Formats: sequence, C-alpha cells, structure tokens
Amino acid sequence: VLDENTTYVGANETYETDANGTVEVPAPEETVNVIVLAELDGASASIEKTLEAPPELSVSVDQEGPGLSATVSVLVDDQPEAGATVDVDPLDEENTTYTGAGTYETDANGTVQLPAPEETVNVSVRVTYHGAEQTNTVPLEGIDAIDDDLPFGQQLQQFKATLDDDNR
Repeated sequence: VLDENTTYVGANETYETDANGTVEVPAPEETVNVIVLAELDGASASIEKTLEAPPELSVSVDQEGPGLSATVSVLVDDQPEAGATVDVDPLDEENTTYTGAGTYETDANGTVQLPAPEETVNVSVRVTYHGAEQTNTVPLEGIDAIDDDLPFGQQLQQFKATLDDDNR
C-alpha cells in the first residue's frame, strides 16, 4: 500500500498466477494505491496501480398492491444507474412459477419493471454492477392476496387495480 494511513486486506500477501498468468486480489473497501511486484525465475517487475472500491449498491423492490407489477430500483453511490444486472428467481416450492423470473438490465432511471405475479411468490432479486452485488428476498403478492376481510367494494377496487395494471 502506498498511502500511509490506508489499509488493504490484500496487502503484504503472496499470490500465485493461474494458468492464464493472472491473479485475482480482494476488492478494497476504499480506493487504494498499491505497488504490485511480480517475480519469475529470478526476474522481477513492479507497477503502481490504483484499486477502485466497488460502488455502493442500494436496491429496493416496491409493489403497489396485490396482483400488481413490481419495480426494482437500483442506486449506485446514491444515483439511479442504467446497466445494472438484475436476476429474479422464485424461491417457493417447485410447483410455483413466476413469469418474471429471469435476467434484466436497469433502464436509464435505474429501474426494472417486473410483471404482476398470478399468485403470491417469494423471489430472490440479485443485483450486480461493476463488482458490487446485493441480494434481496421479497414477497410479491398475487391476486390471491386480495384481503377477503375488506368490505366488498374495497375488494372490488383491489381487483380492478390488478386489471388496470395488466392493461398498461
């Protein structure tokens, strides 16, 4: 490490190259300047390098109500970010399917729209972006989650909202 007051978990370690001649070192918690020294058969070379800390990811999944679509929002260093990868996988029993399962990429607003589930399903939402990763497990409520204890008119409003969402 070149910076006096900086620590790096990968400093002062010895690594061996793989079959391609490369080494993977741990990502730093903060940007750090290092000297990398390589030795082979008595020859050596060094290079000064800046290792960038992975960006800070913030991921949220919001659904406005039962049977409605959900929005995944991704912030990188507190800013909406296009191009983050979003993997969605259902976690429930084998008989549960979700048409929104798959891999997506965030748009210019840092969002991905997930389709409304037919039935309530728990999903894993894994976001990756430039070496940073975050996974959230969230329930997405299907039409089966309409509250039967509500007065009929309110149940009808919830159901109508699911129809409106399907027609967007």
